[in-house]
Amino acid sequence: VRMDAVRARFSAMIGVSPPQYAILMTVAQLEGISAGATVVAVAQHAHVSGAFVTAESGKLARLGLLAKRPNPADGRSVLLALTPKGRAALE
Repeated sequence: VRMDAVRARFSAMIGVSPPQYAILMTVAQLEGISAGATVVAVAQHAHVSGAFVTAESGKLARLGLLAKRPNPADGRSVLLALTPKGRAALE
């Protein structure tokens, strides 16, 4: 319960919902492992559906916090990455 409250406060500080904050944090973690995070990887890591990540990542992209680009290794998937604005918001 306390962790949920902390996440809610952090998300409010940067103007996103708690689930969107979780997506940003997951992308940040997965970026440390590779050049970007696929929607599927984020969904699995965050224990949500791919459709949910797709919808929320679109909102985060419109806010300028996430960048979405085609995955060169697989033309069907999308890579998510923090933008400089997204990185600064998390810091």
